[in-house]
Amino acid sequence: MKPLISYLNYKFDNLNKNYFLFFLHPKVLLYLGIGGFIYLFKLVTGKYSGDIDDSELEDCIFLHKPFKEKPLCLFKLPKRKSIVLKIPLLFKDEKTPLVSIIIPVYNKWNYTFNCLRAISQNTVDISYEIIIIDDNSTDCSESIFQNISGLRYFKNIENIGFLKSCNKGADIAIGKYLCFLNNDTQVQERWLKALMSVFENNEKAGLAGSKFIYPSGLLQEAGGIIWKDATGCNFGRMQSPSDPTFNFTREVDYCSGASIVISKELFFDLGKFDERFVPAYYEDTDLCFKVRSRGKKVIFEPKSVVVHFEGISSGTSLDEGVKSFQRINHEKFYTKWKGTLENHFSSEDILDFYPAALRLVSPKTILVVDDYVPRFDRESGSNRLLSIVKMFVELGYHVIFVPDNCAAEEPYTSMLQQMGVEVLYDIRNKPALLSLKEKIAFLSIAWICRPALMSKYLPVIKENKKIKIIYDTIDLHYLRLEREEEIRPDTSIEIGWWKKMKALEEDMANQADLVVTITDKEKEILAKSTSKPIKVVPNIHNPKTSNNAFEARKDLLFIGSYKHLPNIDAAIWLVHEVMPLVWKINPSIKLTLLGSSPTKEVIGLKNEKVDVTGYIPNVEPYFKSHRIFVCPLRYGAGMKGKIGQSLEFALPIVSTSIGVEGMPMENGVHYLEANIPADFAAQIIKLYSNPVLWNTLSLKSKSALVPYSFTFVKSSISDILEEVSVDNLEVEV
Repeated sequence: MKPLISYLNYKFDNLNKNYFLFFLHPKVLLYLGIGGFIYLFKLVTGKYSGDIDDSELEDCIFLHKPFKEKPLCLFKLPKRKSIVLKIPLLFKDEKTPLVSIIIPVYNKWNYTFNCLRAISQNTVDISYEIIIIDDNSTDCSESIFQNISGLRYFKNIENIGFLKSCNKGADIAIGKYLCFLNNDTQVQERWLKALMSVFENNEKAGLAGSKFIYPSGLLQEAGGIIWKDATGCNFGRMQSPSDPTFNFTREVDYCSGASIVISKELFFDLGKFDERFVPAYYEDTDLCFKVRSRGKKVIFEPKSVVVHFEGISSGTSLDEGVKSFQRINHEKFYTKWKGTLENHFSSEDILDFYPAALRLVSPKTILVVDDYVPRFDRESGSNRLLSIVKMFVELGYHVIFVPDNCAAEEPYTSMLQQMGVEVLYDIRNKPALLSLKEKIAFLSIAWICRPALMSKYLPVIKENKKIKIIYDTIDLHYLRLEREEEIRPDTSIEIGWWKKMKALEEDMANQADLVVTITDKEKEILAKSTSKPIKVVPNIHNPKTSNNAFEARKDLLFIGSYKHLPNIDAAIWLVHEVMPLVWKINPSIKLTLLGSSPTKEVIGLKNEKVDVTGYIPNVEPYFKSHRIFVCPLRYGAGMKGKIGQSLEFALPIVSTSIGVEGMPMENGVHYLEANIPADFAAQIIKLYSNPVLWNTLSLKSKSALVPYSFTFVKSSISDILEEVSVDNLEVEV
């Protein structure tokens, strides 16, 4: 199945992801027909259960649909007061709310009512109060809102304007945080939870703002840009809200005050909204600049989606009404912040708003390419790459991540975006590759994983000759294929295929500016084929707390992604060749095979003594309750994440030499080694019944992890990025 999927993915890419041409292509029709015939034949002969393996299908790029924004949830505008009186609306009376939602209103009762309905429906998992400051409305607002249970309604005796009404609301708020929300908005699902996550994830966050969408579904604002002359720009206006450019958390010049959150303490410390901007306009921009002047960040959070009926509150004409103060207050704002504005872009000197929108993020951008977004809880390679991406962010880089399958897989994509990573995925009418080409001019470094992806993306990246290219081998693929052919020649894709892979890997290494391997051993091997600098970036592991003693544990544990053939072979060899010898001596010992995407071969190993769990989101309990971790790998390459994971939990290990390859671990000190079934079984029995040996190996785990800690590897990554950035590196063009 894998070769078929690989070919179809290749052909889909080759045809520029054109579904019409793809499904009419003769070879595609032929291969799909052959594949269908094989499945039908197996079904008829009883050799196939009829259940399609989702783990295989999820790698079919041509089955992925472009990412689409969730449909907006909008309430129809009520036309008569009698209608809203029939709609039940009440709020919980919170004595100590986390957030005070302050809504200044002047007339437009029907917009205010829908605003409240949206809050009631879409605000969960967070305590809040709602304060309405009615600026002496002349419509029926008072009669509608003063009687809504749980709502704090206050009416000004005279019209004092938007800004002063906001400050008045802050004065009577009891929440730790203040949320200023326009009444001409309808918030979407989990809008407030997303805003509050900004403060949970970033200790320097001072103010957080939402993504605004027009009722038509087009983007209104994804954070604001302030130019050198103090004029403003809504980044992304009239674009698709699904576009990856507008969907990652980032620091911005300002967030429109139609939906912002700030701590009450900071708001008062800054003197509230500056009343020189009465009645309205530029007060929110001024607040953002004051937040930044205190060393805090103004952060745009795209997961907080708010529909904004722009112009309902203050009109749209700059020549009359409250809107006319936009011009007046522009001059006041420019005078106040003229010195600071010198560091901003000029709207006249820039053709693309993108660098201005990222002005506060970083002047350095690094591209990362892998097969898919890091499925960190499913495979060790993804866990390593996620840690590397985190290091890039902490080292001050803006990261653009391109998953080759072009899919916004969740929850992984959202996790990256909330870290500030820009993930490029397919959206309607805009493939990820087009998004990448738009960003090429802004890239400093490209970190490309795997030889096939290096070959595919190199021509695109080299359109900008200034980009320094780092080739991350992940492991030496050819080494794994060569070993597989030696052990399992009957299952090899093609005899001698490893030689072609070796040639490709060596070619890609020679076209890079710097090469990364995962172990010192693979560095030594590759150094024979290239003169390019080679650095080692291993898997990243940190010790975890695990207090369960020897006596409180039982049974054996193995973990691996079963999309990886060496893990399938290891599980089969363990159950068929090793465990029968173990059970002869101790029949009570059981085996757990953890890991995602188990194949039918692996599922078939399940019995009363062998548990095949499939994907488990949290595997900690397994590592804390089992007595021994077994790693019966007979072939493979690179560093094995499963070994590092066991060391994290101080779980003693019995492994083959291949399993611990590339790690400076000593047999009998950090683990027990065995390479044939009888020896492997004997080591299991010895360790299983020897608490002294078990405790000795467990205590040595911490020292074995030192070279793989996040802090240690981050220092190496910093050195690599610094080295590749210096001018004296040879650049292949």
